[in-house]
Amino acid sequence: MKISCERCGREIGFFSRAHELKNVNLNIEYSNLCSKCNSLLTNAISKIDAMAQSIRKALLNDYKFSNLVSVDLDTIIFLSIDAVLRINPSFSDPSDALYQVFIGENSENIYSEKELLSKMIKKILDYGFSANLENAELLSYSKYFSNTVLSIKQIQANCSQNVPQTWIDLFLTKRGVVLRQTEGGQITRVNFPFNEEIKYSLKKQDGLQSIQFSNVKYPESLFKDRNVVLYSNDDNQLQQIKKLVDYFNEQLKEKEDQKRRLILNQIGEQVRNDLRKIFSDTPISTLHVDSVLLIIMKNIKRRKEIPVLDIYNPYGVIVDLLIRDYLTNFLTLGIRTRDEIVEYIQDHCLYTEECNIKLPALKSDHMWGFFTSRGYILFLKKTKKYLFVFEKNYPNDIYYPLNNLLYQGIRYIQIPDKYHHLSNKNEQNGVILYSKKIEIVDEMNRFFTKNNCDFQMDFYMEKRNEIFTDRDQILELKRACDKLFAVFGYIPFCMYDEWFTIYQEIIKDSPFLERLFSDQSSTVNQYNHHTIYTKRITHAFDKGATDLMKTLKIDDIDIAKGLMLEYLNQSLIDLLSQEWVRINGDEINANTSLEQAFDYYLNLKKIEPQKAYYFGLFVYYLMNKGVLSKKYNFFENYQRSMAVFLRCQQNLEYDTGIEIPSEMLESDSETEVNETTKE
Repeated sequence: MKISCERCGREIGFFSRAHELKNVNLNIEYSNLCSKCNSLLTNAISKIDAMAQSIRKALLNDYKFSNLVSVDLDTIIFLSIDAVLRINPSFSDPSDALYQVFIGENSENIYSEKELLSKMIKKILDYGFSANLENAELLSYSKYFSNTVLSIKQIQANCSQNVPQTWIDLFLTKRGVVLRQTEGGQITRVNFPFNEEIKYSLKKQDGLQSIQFSNVKYPESLFKDRNVVLYSNDDNQLQQIKKLVDYFNEQLKEKEDQKRRLILNQIGEQVRNDLRKIFSDTPISTLHVDSVLLIIMKNIKRRKEIPVLDIYNPYGVIVDLLIRDYLTNFLTLGIRTRDEIVEYIQDHCLYTEECNIKLPALKSDHMWGFFTSRGYILFLKKTKKYLFVFEKNYPNDIYYPLNNLLYQGIRYIQIPDKYHHLSNKNEQNGVILYSKKIEIVDEMNRFFTKNNCDFQMDFYMEKRNEIFTDRDQILELKRACDKLFAVFGYIPFCMYDEWFTIYQEIIKDSPFLERLFSDQSSTVNQYNHHTIYTKRITHAFDKGATDLMKTLKIDDIDIAKGLMLEYLNQSLIDLLSQEWVRINGDEINANTSLEQAFDYYLNLKKIEPQKAYYFGLFVYYLMNKGVLSKKYNFFENYQRSMAVFLRCQQNLEYDTGIEIPSEMLESDSETEVNETTKE
């Protein structure tokens, strides 16, 4: 029985072998093939397979894709062009195996190189990337290829190692350009920046036009930091390139806008659901913005496409969501614009990662955290747990008391766990956050301290009102201050450098005291003389504040110090002005100017005006009389007084200590007469 080749129709001889070949993806299925057709088909399939393998290798190694089905079609088309030009550069030759199998060996040369390339790439897609083609959901592959791939012959580029400009054939796609040098056929593949606008500029010099890409660079293996530049004398060629690049940029913008809207809607719905669950009794429109920000951060951390720092971008997705859904909440704080929202977040919120956490009865874990003035959310990465705290009122004690420690190169910070109820007896108390990156924990410490200062100030004012309206408690304050005067007398508190140094030592290392007495803490010591009493008085003051804590039942040593220091400041004005009156009498009134006061002071005979003790007493006396304002502290009034004192002293010495020559007292007319006489 005679057998014919199913492909070419030739009869297969009696002694010849009939071959069977099947490839479903390429729609090839033959039971009887002659040796020539079998060899041709096998060669064509082998080339298709080699190109598909080349593309897979590039996706895995260069693009770092792990799931090849998820790769977009544009990337595969770009790599396919590169693969065809490298592996089968003669694809447009009718004698080529691929051409004969997939185009037709007897077909007339009716296809352009771009159309032939499209057909070859379609076979590559069918063979190894059919799922990617299907996922693209194209109405027509050939039409899509025609609209998104540009082929230009005989254009110049700066892709040669030897000459500034070399002739090439250009293949432009959504994901990059493939350049084929006319001489030698060298192929260069250049990627466009991923998900970025392709930036370019058109230039003309000496009759030669060029299009220069500012963010499209050759691979580092070829050139170090060289941008792609294309040259042509044909304006039509460059306009085609410009038109397609503009089209790509417009599509990218539309895609990003669509994706942005989708993300915005998804996150918006998730945030609203979480807010309804957590704050079920409160209308969302009346919630404080801190609660909204905490829940937003929880949800955006689940979305890898949104960077956390987007929260500081006035035109980012997060601020878009806040403007769209929660502007009413911000309006209650007087915040109306995007920039004001970002400013609020920068001032009242803190995001941190690369940090560890230790909780009672739990092992240490890595975490990220987002902190606000009214609460925080922590996510434990190993155990996949959230810790959420929110306090409606502010100031509050969610970070108070605060302890921190630097030990063996690791910074530790501890905040209460009163809201978690995790601590048991004989166990660690509080939530401990720590990191080898000291600056991260230091930043948290500054944020917590700022909030704690507000809470301490609130507590201080409450305690102050209670104590200063209760006679017995005021007597306890007086007793603590009187002990200082009994042991050290008044002298240290009249000497600027001594009292200033003591003051600084008392408020040092306490952000609350530095804030409470900010006018004193910001004053600069202009004298810096040797001090004698500082260490002893500071120690006595600390002991007095500790005793005061017990007596008045104050839990915070800084609060006790603040109350004692405020009372001490007022006592010094009262007591030392009385001491001045006892020594020198009461001769100054509120209408006396500062210059008149120091003229009086310098002429006193009972004391030595140059003595620092008497000068300090006189400053307190002038503050009590209203000549020096009490809204300024002793140190500021002292500096102001010193300037006037020196000026008055200079005037006094000038008036009494220098004899003025009689010639300097003569009038101008008398001088002229004398000069005439001499002549």
